[in-house]
Amino acid sequence: MTVYLDYFGLQQAPFSITPDPGYVYLSRRHEDALAHLLYGIGRGGSGGFVQLTGEVGTGKTTLCRCLLEQIPQDTRIALILNPMLSPLDLLQAICDELGIDYQRDFSSRELVNALNTFLLQAHSRGERVVLVIDEAQNLQPQALEQVRLLTNLETHTDKLLQIILLGQPELRELLASAGLRQLAQRITARYHLLPLDEAETAAYVKHRLSVAGRQQPLFTRDACRALYRLSAGVPRLINIYADRALMGAYARDAEKITGNIVRQACQEVGQNTATLRHRWQLPGLVAATLLLALVAIWWLRPQGGQPVISSTTAEATAAANDAAQDVAAQDKDLAAVSIPAVSASANASARPAAATTTNVSLDDWLQQANAAGIWQHWAAHWDKDAGMLEAACAEADVPADDAGSLAAARDTAAAGEAFFCTTMYGNWGRIRQLQLPVVLLLQPAAGRPSIPVLVERLDQAAATVHNGAAVRQLPLAALNPLWQNGQITAVCPGQSVAWTLGDSAADIASLKRQAAGLALQPFTGSVDMQYDQDFADWVGRYQLRNGLQVDRVLGRDTRLFLCAESQAMASTAVITANQQE
Repeated sequence: MTVYLDYFGLQQAPFSITPDPGYVYLSRRHEDALAHLLYGIGRGGSGGFVQLTGEVGTGKTTLCRCLLEQIPQDTRIALILNPMLSPLDLLQAICDELGIDYQRDFSSRELVNALNTFLLQAHSRGERVVLVIDEAQNLQPQALEQVRLLTNLETHTDKLLQIILLGQPELRELLASAGLRQLAQRITARYHLLPLDEAETAAYVKHRLSVAGRQQPLFTRDACRALYRLSAGVPRLINIYADRALMGAYARDAEKITGNIVRQACQEVGQNTATLRHRWQLPGLVAATLLLALVAIWWLRPQGGQPVISSTTAEATAAANDAAQDVAAQDKDLAAVSIPAVSASANASARPAAATTTNVSLDDWLQQANAAGIWQHWAAHWDKDAGMLEAACAEADVPADDAGSLAAARDTAAAGEAFFCTTMYGNWGRIRQLQLPVVLLLQPAAGRPSIPVLVERLDQAAATVHNGAAVRQLPLAALNPLWQNGQITAVCPGQSVAWTLGDSAADIASLKRQAAGLALQPFTGSVDMQYDQDFADWVGRYQLRNGLQVDRVLGRDTRLFLCAESQAMASTAVITANQQE
């Protein structure tokens, strides 16, 4: 139990980051968003897609949980929390959610037939079936296409399946791609969830304290103002800062939470308040985006003067229009959170210098790719030998629960002596989450082999990419048509084995130490060799926060996120120490 509860007269911790519908605060924006979701579940959805997007932490998942408590009795819901699945796995997950019997060796066609039979039977009973996909920005393009095809299941008069997509802003970018225009045309309702304003932030804090049992004011006006400014109105950040502020006030025997206590709490959790206070203005952002469009056209021109990728001009213009519409839709006082650069090693100065090439076409530059050079440059980020990374990725296809892999991991003396490699599927938002250099496979043209490239840094609208021979900065709009499969390969120090409840190993103690050292949601249980219930529960919460499959098993994907977050913290600590010197 949280130690400050009795001190402040609270029955529960008021600022938990878990999406508890009992604590939901519906601002005007959240009420509108919930209305859109209820519209999608009702007959008004007409069998199309309903799209709800919002920045990380603005309350999309909480709204989804709130929605599930309000569904009509004649409605069946299939909720997909982990969309990073192949099309076949996605169909199986939908059938599992709806309780549809099928054989594990069924093909996609057989699964769709089973789903269609179920939908027809539900329709005959007057039931509504709704598919809700959370974190939909992580869907593979092929899986999105499979979802679109499900809307073809219909009678002469009605669509049999209503689909709701919840995701981060990258979902809008994904659906704006030319390959998914058929899906975008079927979206019948769109809503972008904005953070809270200053007045709503104060009301949000008061509401959560009231639900937790505290009726008297606790946060001063200056404290609420500081919470708003430092969090930019993002509910998840408000919860994190407010919870730490309560702990700080308890430690000081303070009866009220002041602005100074909130600001100190923000510093303790490692947030850069200066970047959170940075504000974008519409003219500057639009001008910058238009400039990026012109630069993209110039970069991608061959010597003859025609664009190498014919869609670049249209994509860049569309990006500029989208940016103008997005910024116009935001409140003028909305703070923009800067996007961190991808950086895996604090010893950046030790990396080999790379040639910068901007005077050749993108197609020619890709054809100059050198796989051996990519391995060497990738390994330099970690100050390791390229052979270690190659060996790790060569073994990446070994199942995580393979007996030989498990035995080898148990015999390894120290997790820090090994590297593991994993491949997942996602988009630019996923790479921003990792904050690691990653390898992507680009497809220059149909029928031509894929080309690996190393993404070393990711900015708002461009990426610094290495082809093994030279490095150049490329607009994301130019890379999107080439990166259709959404495959991301990353490495990190540690083992590749998966641990679960009941296991015991020295590696588990190392992972517990990593988890206990996190700034956000640290593990507070016993740091020992046992994979106990406390640690399993923490792993589940960690998976939920990062949009991973919530199975409480510490496998490769979860290990990668834990490792990446620890690396980012270590890098920040080194940079801060250097600045202080």
